Amino acid sequence: MTGVSKKKAILFGLLFVMALMPRLLGITFHSLWFDEASTANMISQKNVESMLKALSRVEGTPPLFYLLEKGFIDLFHLPIDEFFLRFLPMVFGALSCVIYFLLFKEISSAVVARYAFVLVALSNFHINLSQEARSYSLFGLLALLSLCVTVLWWKRRSRILSLAIILSLVLTMVIHYYGLIWAAAVLCAVLLIKPKNRQMRDFFFWPPFQR
Repeated sequence: MTGVSKKKAILFGLLFVMALMPRLLGITFHSLWFDEASTANMISQKNVESMLKALSRVEGTPPLFYLLEKGFIDLFHLPIDEFFLRFLPMVFGALSCVIYFLLFKEISSAVVARYAFVLVALSNFHINLSQEARSYSLFGLLALLSLCVTVLWWKRRSRILSLAIILSLVLTMVIHYYGLIWAAAVLCAVLLIKPKNRQMRDFFFWPPFQR
């Protein structure tokens, strides 16, 4: 690992821990509410097949989040309680804060990226969303990743980045049906905003976003 890569890895780790701490505090303060209890019911099914049947009957939503939750609980033989049900959403929420930093650093500057990170890391709404045993924090993370990939594609178009956009959008759609709306928005942006040197300045026209 080069010196630059090592510094980036350390920065990523520090940002992740900083975002994780406020989400870890109070994660078990509230009992599971109705929708979270439904998640617990899905995870408690004896196998994946029965979980998918119950999911189609009760939730009617795509299965990826529940597969990850059940895999995490079953792999480590964890109890189905407030902490462990909310653990993965908490991690996804903390990772989203880091992605916000990387995104704003890419489209603006390190200073703006730091402000954006602090705002979302300490956002009460984002913290609460990260402490729910539901699919929304993972959906937000994947949506952010797809946006980051799209920004990179605008700057330097490549076949790999094009495939990454498609993959990230597909993943959002197997997390929640809201992903269909997000995919439509991103694809419209890809079609409308051409990958030229001026496209970032034209798109992010608000002065604080200027480099």
